[in-house]
Amino acid sequence: EAEREAQAVEVDENRYGVLAAALGIDPREARRSCVAFNAQALAVRQAFWALVIDSVSLETFAGISDLTLVEARKRLERALRALGTGMKGGA
Repeated sequence: EAEREAQAVEVDENRYGVLAAALGIDPREARRSCVAFNAQALAVRQAFWALVIDSVSLETFAGISDLTLVEARKRLERALRALGTGMKGGA
């Protein structure tokens, strides 16, 4: 909650350190990205997980989710924008 209100929060570097190191960002930015991502609808987070983490093709994901390709792509784009909001210069 403090993060959403832009208050200073203490960041556990162990918790966000792996993500921060993988992305080459500060642990505080990693935390902000996680908060923004987790605030997204479940359908948006599921799209990200399937397409990015599980490497499911957009066509396959759209088919098993009963979505058009455009709808599936929009869900992924929302997830990526959310992740970018925690980074300096993010959308």
